[in-house]
Amino acid sequence: MTASHAGKEYWLYQGKAIPKQAVGAGPRARPTDEKPPWPERPAPERKTVPLEGKPEVSPVSEAATDGTISVWFRTDPKAAWRAGSYKVAPEPVVLSRCATLPDGRVFASTVGYEGIYTLDPKTDRLAWEGLAPISHYSTLLHGGLVYLASYPGGSGLFLWDPAKEWTLGKGTPDKPGPDMNAAESNPRRLDTWAKEGNFQFPRFFVEGADGTMFVGIHGERHNVGSTLSWRNLATKESGFLREPFELFDVCGMATALGGTKIAYATFPVRGVKGEPKPDSARLFVIDVATRKVDWLVEPFPKMDSCGMVVEGKPGELLLAANRRPDGGNGSTLYKADLKSRTLTQKVEFAGVLANPREYFGHIDFIKGPDGQVYTLYDDLLVRIDPETLAVTALSQVGHTGHIAFVGRDVLMTGLSHFRRIRNVLAKSIRPRSALVPISSELAMLCPSIVSGAACTAR
Repeated sequence: MTASHAGKEYWLYQGKAIPKQAVGAGPRARPTDEKPPWPERPAPERKTVPLEGKPEVSPVSEAATDGTISVWFRTDPKAAWRAGSYKVAPEPVVLSRCATLPDGRVFASTVGYEGIYTLDPKTDRLAWEGLAPISHYSTLLHGGLVYLASYPGGSGLFLWDPAKEWTLGKGTPDKPGPDMNAAESNPRRLDTWAKEGNFQFPRFFVEGADGTMFVGIHGERHNVGSTLSWRNLATKESGFLREPFELFDVCGMATALGGTKIAYATFPVRGVKGEPKPDSARLFVIDVATRKVDWLVEPFPKMDSCGMVVEGKPGELLLAANRRPDGGNGSTLYKADLKSRTLTQKVEFAGVLANPREYFGHIDFIKGPDGQVYTLYDDLLVRIDPETLAVTALSQVGHTGHIAFVGRDVLMTGLSHFRRIRNVLAKSIRPRSALVPISSELAMLCPSIVSGAACTAR
């Protein structure tokens, strides 16, 4: 992949921007014919299949774990389908967004378009459910169903019933599965999100008290900032708020007060027409009933991100920002009370608490079944008491990833297998009255980490 910035061209490889060589200087500089930094991959041997007439290719295909791909084709609508196959070298795929299903399984999408996997934590059986033409960004579970908000945002909302057979892309050439837009397709594609402009990345997904689904969508390319879009499947109502988010991109989103309010945490950006970047990040609170901004606050002057957000106690927001209030390196954990509309507590840390460490943001700031909040501090899985802001380190997990809960265990993605950290959910929380800085609170419990089976692209 390549990119350009400030008139210069770069190769993007293994998380680094590598400058391209150029001939000349200034506006007349032109790239050379240099080879990209990644290794060349020899194309597999191909055998020509003689065909007469115009070939028709079936939408149904099969892929084996050894890399063998089988497709069906024919040159006459009345002719029988013929099979052809080719083989590629299989590669591991990285697991990404995940959640625990009603039947106890854990599902995970992949970084990219490699479909959905499920893990049975009782047997450690990993299964590939199937492909969907989306890059999954956020999830909402409701009534046993899974809503997958995905890129591209204009067409990437799918409804999946995990209790039923996956039909999308399945079947036989003579009887393929239903079209993705059909009511009988599983998963099936729903209508597009209401929006104007190039808003394609639905990074956060919540449900209001009235059953309306809300997504915070990041703007890209010729749009910046964000859009709050909503839809209600029962009433068919939909809409969006672009103002006042033109210069504020979403970095966290959560419901509060029984789903009657939405906390919309942002960071400021520069406008595409040269509008100056606002001095400070803003935390917006939207009223679900009116679909309007009910309250906004700049938590700290000159702070360039509100950080990720979750509701701790009813009406009390817990936020983790990857900056200190003075803009310096480090992190800030703080609380905002919706009833008094004030900030009530804060603790500062030297390292990175929650918050994305790369562009796609593969990290969670999530409340567990025990009422505690789970996230990462640097490379540690930590538990936060939303009452006292005490932080306890649970295990050194390394690479960031998303979190799902199974009993008292935490399952994490971020690699080509699940990581299982056992017995970390709190049995009971001893109340504390004092705020404890992380330097004195890091009591390593060191539970075992159990890796599941590796996932292979199919």
